[in-house]
Amino acid sequence: MAAEPVVVSLHIDAPPDVVFDCFCDPAALDTWMGDRAELDPRPGGSFAVDIDEMAVRGEFKVVERPTRLVFSWGCAGTDVTPGASTVEVTLTEDRGGTELTLVHRDLPPSEISTHTTGWNRFLPRLAAVASDPTTRFGALVDAFAGNPDITPPEDVFARGRKFGSNALKVNNKIFAMLRQDRLVVKLPGERVDALVGTGHGERMVSGGGRVMNEWLVLDKASGEDWTALAREACEFVAREA
Repeated sequence: MAAEPVVVSLHIDAPPDVVFDCFCDPAALDTWMGDRAELDPRPGGSFAVDIDEMAVRGEFKVVERPTRLVFSWGCAGTDVTPGASTVEVTLTEDRGGTELTLVHRDLPPSEISTHTTGWNRFLPRLAAVASDPTTRFGALVDAFAGNPDITPPEDVFARGRKFGSNALKVNNKIFAMLRQDRLVVKLPGERVDALVGTGHGERMVSGGGRVMNEWLVLDKASGEDWTALAREACEFVAREA
């Protein structure tokens, strides 16, 4: 007989699409839960993650990016066998970030305490990973994957290295990059003026103190959609070529 579900909610200082991808990208999932993951995020696709020498196995049931995920969950040798329980994750845009609610259903009473402790251990780690600017920028880079005109960064996680080493380029010209944990995009001067004028970001200043009127800088707390602004920047720079 299944017990009452485990329910955990928390606020994450990152947009829903970034948090969503932290459940669906194996490399991202490994940073906050587990040692190794193999994921196929589509209905019927496998959900497999090894956590502290336990092999959790299930499959994705619902994949509605970026608001809802449902996957089955279980582990051989425990009272909840592979695929026997269900995890539902709901992501709602909230205060420039995301309100996450996780509901773990169909667990036997013997597994409630273990899974309550586990989710309360792992979800704060997820919050820390998702709010890291490099995670947010990584999701932005992934949005341009497969476009033959786009050159991806040499290193998404580069910090303090040569200028532009983690930049996205179109036709070999930079249109977006992460600099000192802040997003920098190139946009028409009037668009930058409008965003700065409404309190969304600031103009970039060169090392020599020169204001660069076509470059907008957004800090990590910005509620602006980084990917949407990067797409604008890409189109603008592509027209300049």
